[in-house]
Amino acid sequence: MVSYHFFVLVWGKEFVRKFVEVTLPFQLTPGNLPGLGQTARMTYWIYTDRASEAAFRPEIHALEDMAEVEFRHLEEITAGDEPLLEAVGGLEPPELKYEIQKHCLRHLIERLPMDGSAALVILDSNLILGDGTLRAMGLRRDQGKKAVTVSFLRLSEERALPGLRRLMADGGAGTGPRQIMPIALAGLHRAAREFFVDAPCFTPYPSQLFWSVGAGGALAHSFIPHPLMVTVTPPIRHFQSTADYDMALRACPDEALYLCPDSDEMLVCKISSDAHMFERPAGPPPSPENLALFALTATHHRHRALARQSVRFHADDLDESWIPAERQADQLMTAIDDRISAISANAGRLDARFLMHLKSHLGPIEDYMSPGLEPSALAHLATPNR
Repeated sequence: MVSYHFFVLVWGKEFVRKFVEVTLPFQLTPGNLPGLGQTARMTYWIYTDRASEAAFRPEIHALEDMAEVEFRHLEEITAGDEPLLEAVGGLEPPELKYEIQKHCLRHLIERLPMDGSAALVILDSNLILGDGTLRAMGLRRDQGKKAVTVSFLRLSEERALPGLRRLMADGGAGTGPRQIMPIALAGLHRAAREFFVDAPCFTPYPSQLFWSVGAGGALAHSFIPHPLMVTVTPPIRHFQSTADYDMALRACPDEALYLCPDSDEMLVCKISSDAHMFERPAGPPPSPENLALFALTATHHRHRALARQSVRFHADDLDESWIPAERQADQLMTAIDDRISAISANAGRLDARFLMHLKSHLGPIEDYMSPGLEPSALAHLATPNR
C-alpha cells in the first residue's frame, strides 16, 4: 500500500486553536483525509513546540482515528550544530516561519523512505481544502504523477472566516469547491487582490497573475504554485529556502509534474488576517518587461512552463465569458517569453550579476538560485566555472 506523510508546522496556543477549529475540519471532510485513507497508509506529522501540544486536544482525536499522528517538538530540531530555536532567534515574521519550516521539512524528509513509495504532503496551518481535494490528489498519484502542485487563493480571515464556519456548522457536507468559491471570491485578502493584472496597487512579487471573469470566477497563471504532494526520492533533499520554489522541480521531470487546472478538482485557500503583508509596498505595473525581469531574477525556466498553464477558479459552470481573459493571459505570457528571449540574445551586454541570474534561470534545476538561498550556496553557484 502506498503511503502519505502529511507535514504541518504550527505553534503558539492561538494558532494551534485556529488550526484545530478551522483548518483541520476541512481536512476531515469525506473527500479529503477519509477518502484518501481508504487506499493508502497515512502518517500525519505535526511540528510544534512542547508548550503547544496540549492545545491540539480534544479535536486531534478525530484525526488520530484515521491516521497515525506523530508530534515532533521544535526544541528537538537543530540547524547545523545549533538548536533551531536559538539559530532563528534574530528573525522576524514571516522569515522566522520560513526558516523554521525549512529545517523541519528537512528533518522529516531524512526520516522517510527514499525509494519512491512515500509521498510528502505539504500543508500549512492556515490551509482550507475543498472537499475532494486530497482524494483527487491521490488519483493523480495513482495515474503516475510524482508531484501535484496547486495555485491557491489567499482569503481574509475577517471577511471569509464567518462564511467558512457556517459551511462547517452544517456538518461539512457542503464544503466542496463550488460551495467555498463564492465565500472565497467575496473574501479575497488584500494581498491576493494585488495579483490581479488590473489592480491599482499591483503586487511587488508577482508569483501569480490573476484575471477576473465576471463576478464568479478568476483565471490564474502561477510561476510558483504550491507543491501539495511530492514523491520522496533522493533529489527532494536538495530543495532551497522554501519548498515552493524547487522541491517539485527537483523531485521529478515535467511530464510527471501535475498542476491542477480547475478548482472543481482541487481547491486550496490560505486564510490570513488583514494585517498580513499590510505594510508591503506596491510593485511596478505588470508589463511584459517587468514580469520578464521578475521571471529571470526569481524563477527557473521550468516555472515558466507552469505559468503558461491556465488555472480556473469558479463557482459556476465554465462558458464563453472566460474567452477574453484567457486570450489576454495568453498574449501576456507570450510577450513575457518574447522579452526573455530578447534579453538572452543580448547576454553579452549584461553585467555580471544579471548574467548570474540568467545562468540560474536558463540552466539545469541543480543550478537554480531560489530567492533566499543561503549565502554559501549562492557563492557556490556564482562561481564562473560551475
